[in-house]
Amino acid sequence: MRIVRIISITLGIPLSLCLLVVLVLSCLKSPYLRFIEKDQKYYSDVARACDLMLQRHPLGTNEVIQLPIRDVSVPSVIHDLHPSAITLSSNRVHVMVGVRDVGMSWEALDGDTNSWVLNVYPEGPGKALYVEKR
Repeated sequence: MRIVRIISITLGIPLSLCLLVVLVLSCLKSPYLRFIEKDQKYYSDVARACDLMLQRHPLGTNEVIQLPIRDVSVPSVIHDLHPSAITLSSNRVHVMVGVRDVGMSWEALDGDTNSWVLNVYPEGPGKALYVEKR
């Protein structure tokens, strides 16, 4: 009985520590990696949400609008990214996640308002994740 207890403690503690390490490491996945692992349906939903923000906030005489991140007009799919900044311009929505972690933009492709692209910027060149013709 005592040997079984010693063995279970001896094996239980390292096993528990290993599980804790795996749990902590899974929580540390960067916002960039979490964002690029999504499917095309998710990116389409993000694009629709960006279009909605552009519709709800016409620029008027402003060239750029800094939208408060807790604004009630921010769609849930954008809010769930936990943005640190949201910037709207005539043919672009830019969402920053974290201070320097990752930027995401929904914008007209090369100025062509019939083609839009969802880019992600991980502190470097952008990566196109979703393109849509209108």
